[in-house]
Amino acid sequence: PGTNVPSEVVGCPHFYEYNARCQLTTWNPTPKGSAKVPGGPLDYAGKHWSGLVSDYYVTRIERITSQAKQDAAAGRGLNQTAADKLQASLAFEFQVATKRYPTTPVGSPLAISKSLRKKYAPAFASCSP
Repeated sequence: PGTNVPSEVVGCPHFYEYNARCQLTTWNPTPKGSAKVPGGPLDYAGKHWSGLVSDYYVTRIERITSQAKQDAAAGRGLNQTAADKLQASLAFEFQVATKRYPTTPVGSPLAISKSLRKKYAPAFASCSP
């Protein structure tokens, strides 16, 4: 291990899982209720891996959409500060979670790809030359 790694975390799976989750989400974890959201990379090493889509990306979209609907109902545009806080607190929740995800594909990736292509092809018809 590098010289900057405290001896108490060497060989600690929780530390390594937390670090991996940070790299996939944000390097600036921000607990819910924090007054300030630090800048920094978001989705630096984003992947379409098990758990990231269902428990991180979809949840983020749901939370920001909810914020946008609240703001629209109040007659104003999206409160970007509130959206940033929602996004940062979700990243923190995902980083400190320990939920296990499958490490092998669920279903047939080829069959799923074909199904999605068929479903969404009409939306991209105007993009063809």
